[in-house]
Amino acid sequence: MRSDRRQQGYSLVEMLVVLAIIGLMSVITIPQFINYQQSIKLKSGLRVLNGDLINARQLAITRYWQVRVEFTTATTYKFYSRVGNSGAWSDLNQTALGMARINGVIGNRKTLQSPLTFAQGPITVSGTTYAAMNDLSNPANGLPDIIFNWDGSAQLSTDSTQGNACIALVSPRTKLPENEMVSIIYSTGKISSVATHS
Repeated sequence: MRSDRRQQGYSLVEMLVVLAIIGLMSVITIPQFINYQQSIKLKSGLRVLNGDLINARQLAITRYWQVRVEFTTATTYKFYSRVGNSGAWSDLNQTALGMARINGVIGNRKTLQSPLTFAQGPITVSGTTYAAMNDLSNPANGLPDIIFNWDGSAQLSTDSTQGNACIALVSPRTKLPENEMVSIIYSTGKISSVATHS
């Protein structure tokens, strides 16, 4: 005659070991996941910014305008246009922004995705220091105006003397391997990108 054996459950020690393993794995993986998420957000922000600059340049070429991208604060930039090389700048309207495929603009202003900001002041990339340039409306903010001409070239300061400029997007998370993405804008209108750590 065979005796019935009861099915046994997990012991308290086994449960505590499993919980300790889960806790240890979460302590290791959650910060890595957050860093990965912030890194993707930074790269995405740079892609959007570069796309907006390229589209603003293309609008200047196709319309025979000057198109100005003004970096007004550490998180916003605006779009202006004018016909010819002189005269008053006017806000780039929604129709023109739509034609240029510049999306997410309220009025003529676009805001970076939080928590990204623009770096202010001089920026050094691969041993080259790009001087801080002032914008036309707020000379004290240390952020540039970029003016795209109808021939595709870029005017990178108010006096047209600076050859190249750069705009850096920065993530507040310093533990990222690359927490700064830099767009370098050349006087020819070419735009390239570099990842660095601030």
